[in-house]
Amino acid sequence: MKKLLIVLLALALLASTALSLVSCGGDGSTDGGANTDNNNDAGTDDNGSGNGNENTDEKVDYTVKVVDENGNGVPGVPVDLYVGPAKNPVELYTDSKGVATHKMKETNLPIYASLGILPEGYGDGESTEVDFAAGAKTATITVVKQIAYTVTFVDADGNGVAGVLAQVCVGDTCLSGKTTGETGKLVFYVNPGSENVSMQVNQIPESFAQTLVGTKQYYEADQHEIEIVLEDAV
Repeated sequence: MKKLLIVLLALALLASTALSLVSCGGDGSTDGGANTDNNNDAGTDDNGSGNGNENTDEKVDYTVKVVDENGNGVPGVPVDLYVGPAKNPVELYTDSKGVATHKMKETNLPIYASLGILPEGYGDGESTEVDFAAGAKTATITVVKQIAYTVTFVDADGNGVAGVLAQVCVGDTCLSGKTTGETGKLVFYVNPGSENVSMQVNQIPESFAQTLVGTKQYYEADQHEIEIVLEDAV
């Protein structure tokens, strides 16, 4: 009996020890769960930081507007946009409203724009470049809308004469020459307010008298069209 009692007591002691170990393991599992909750909090902070970085990567519009003296947009103007120390510009063209737009990340670097060759009918204004003000995303360049001066070369019957080379001059400064087609008409563009505007005749077909070659035919004040009659060669 004593041996049986001792065995029973030993088994009871073992069972008690086993229960105690299971209880300890459960507590450890609970602590691990608490640590997992703390990691989720840290993850939320990281996501918030990530959103901030994404905002700094958003691109905005930087625009250059090209207008005439009356504020009308000029389409088809090539514009070079320089950002910071970059040597190679961003090449743009103005749209139908005279606006050239470049989308890029917002920057504090200095920016300036420069005009390329203007479309026919427009001349350079006071400047062909413009600096963006600090923090500004828009800049405007004003050009001059020119006046069309026309000349028509005709024969004695009033028909247009092709092959006449002529050029418009303002004082002693002359623009590049042009040669007439079948209509005999040429159009040149000159800045408003110009004085002493003339048409210089440089070449006439041999079938006509050469007396006007090398001469200047002057436009009267506020006159923008002239007709020159060429006489037949004798």
